[in-house]
Amino acid sequence: MLGTDYGAPSNNFVIASHPNASEYGAIGGELKATLSIDQVSVSGNYKKNGAFGVVIGQIHGSKNEPLKIVYRKLPEHEYGSLAWNYELNPTKDLQNAKDENGKKLRKDIRHDVFGKHNLRQGSQDPQDGIKLGEIFSYSVNVEGDIMHLTFTKNPGTDKEITKTYDIDLKAGNYQGHEVDQGYGNDWMYFKAGAYNQCNTKKSSSGCEWRGMEAGDYVQASFYQLELNQ
Repeated sequence: MLGTDYGAPSNNFVIASHPNASEYGAIGGELKATLSIDQVSVSGNYKKNGAFGVVIGQIHGSKNEPLKIVYRKLPEHEYGSLAWNYELNPTKDLQNAKDENGKKLRKDIRHDVFGKHNLRQGSQDPQDGIKLGEIFSYSVNVEGDIMHLTFTKNPGTDKEITKTYDIDLKAGNYQGHEVDQGYGNDWMYFKAGAYNQCNTKKSSSGCEWRGMEAGDYVQASFYQLELNQ
């Protein structure tokens, strides 16, 4: 039975090594989607990775996100880029801690799949990326303590390209970042959809939000969306 609070154990999953795994709704699970991105906002600050982007799949923890799948396309480009992020998961007392340069220790570690996530104004069109309207798929399979990621461009065609990644969610110290405790003691849940990154705050993506007629909106078409737990 589902709990009344989104953080209730019965509403969430954990990895196999979680000390209280039997108390949760599931151990691991798989989220699969086949989709196309049809529109991303066309205004924003080129220096911000969130500008011109949309989040299309996530695993969210109690505080942070072990996975965020992002599509981003600059207005002048024909191709967009697909990337995934792992957010470092510090202890509670270090959630907002900063380093000697004033930057938060908690941050996203970004990984390019097709194209490049950090393109700026004047960058070359990422022709290994994905166009608006092109179909691709992703699979997020948390099995044991491992998060298996599979991304496929042009699925089911003779031009199919697949890339895979395996991440130990228990290990912590991700890519040498000692602040990261991993997600072995955390609870999590899957999310899928189209989360517009068009934020009007200058500290965020700097989107002007001129309305849909001006192109400041996102649209995604999901042809398959499946959750197995």
